[in-house]
Amino acid sequence: MESTVVAVTGARRGQELVDAFARRGATVVHAPMLSGDHPAADEEIAVDTRLILDLQPQWIVATTGVGMRLWLESAGRAGHHADLTALLQRTRCLARGAKAAGGLAGAGVKPVWTAPRETDATVAGWLAQHALPGDGVAVQLHGGHPRAYDVLADKGMDVVSVLPYRTGPPTDMDRARDLVERLLAGEVDVIAFTSPGAVRNLVDVAESFGEDCTTLLRAIVTTRTAIAAVGPVTAGTCEDLGLLVRMQPTRYRSMDLGREVGSWVARQPPERSAHVTLDPITGMLVQDHGWTKAGTLISNGPYQLERRRIKHDLRIKRNPYYWDNADTAIDRVEFYPIEDGNSELSRYQAGGLDWGASVPPAATARIKQHIPDQYHAVPTIGIAYLGLNMRRAPFADNRELRLALSMALDREVITDKILRGGQPTLYSAVPD
Repeated sequence: MESTVVAVTGARRGQELVDAFARRGATVVHAPMLSGDHPAADEEIAVDTRLILDLQPQWIVATTGVGMRLWLESAGRAGHHADLTALLQRTRCLARGAKAAGGLAGAGVKPVWTAPRETDATVAGWLAQHALPGDGVAVQLHGGHPRAYDVLADKGMDVVSVLPYRTGPPTDMDRARDLVERLLAGEVDVIAFTSPGAVRNLVDVAESFGEDCTTLLRAIVTTRTAIAAVGPVTAGTCEDLGLLVRMQPTRYRSMDLGREVGSWVARQPPERSAHVTLDPITGMLVQDHGWTKAGTLISNGPYQLERRRIKHDLRIKRNPYYWDNADTAIDRVEFYPIEDGNSELSRYQAGGLDWGASVPPAATARIKQHIPDQYHAVPTIGIAYLGLNMRRAPFADNRELRLALSMALDREVITDKILRGGQPTLYSAVPD
């Protein structure tokens, strides 16, 4: 892991990761992003509990096991345990994962649905499809106030919440701010998260720099810095906040996270390729139906897909999350699929196109003569070849004939007299 900069955000177990990465030769930035989870005051929980009991919601969301336990314990001290338990047992309850389902089991409740992906966005999306406008929805929050449930209020639902515990702020704000500055400057290769609270606090610190910095942070972790999350809950929080997760171990332990990061770094090429076919995307995304559609497709470059109509046009717009968006000169670009090169050239000359991707070979000399300032030959990576069926006669099992045919082709005549675009000639599939 030499020449790799890794940021560690954990507090209690963070030092173990710091030592593990340092032993592998990485440069480690240790910035604990939280001071632990702290139970909320009973008085605050009681106020929210009474509001929920008065609302009698149609839906209750349990997001964490520890949160449900603390809520029930606090309700017991406030004299609301029996009423809260009765409400849970007669209401349709959802669980944001197995641990949250375990928290409901402590009240004798089996959820009507458990999120397969332990994210607030998954739960909110399910409710948006199944709950009705006017329904009451009570959410047991975890550590902070996820924004994923705002969509329910937008759909006319009455959303209330209870926060049994809070995630404490970073113990050393100077180190936290220094980490954000390093991230925004593109100086960190990997950042490791071992708790959802650390993720939320990182975004909060970025927001303290300004809204533009939060947008830039999301762009950085899409194009420059790779995020490693210890488990699905932490990864889900990253997803809820718009942060792309690249690594997650199969066992949800800190040292397994360290090994996963080491393995990921070892698989990376010495220098990241700039070729579009090697742009990274998240595996979770491509598993969803329609991942290439506008609004879903993730872009790593200066533009986002706005519209695509098969065989008609494709429109892209500026990507606000791109790291250099401020210097993007063109707001929107439209592409038209034109199969015939002569038709494309005619449309260009008539003012219907600002740029054409190809020039008909027969027109190359004329264009160079009459509008040389508008002709630009740009090298591209690609090989053009004549493919023949080598499994059929007379080529099958006849290497000498195939070699003779290859030697008989005058490549220079093809490139200089027919294509006339300045293409180099090749004598093998691998360039010299």
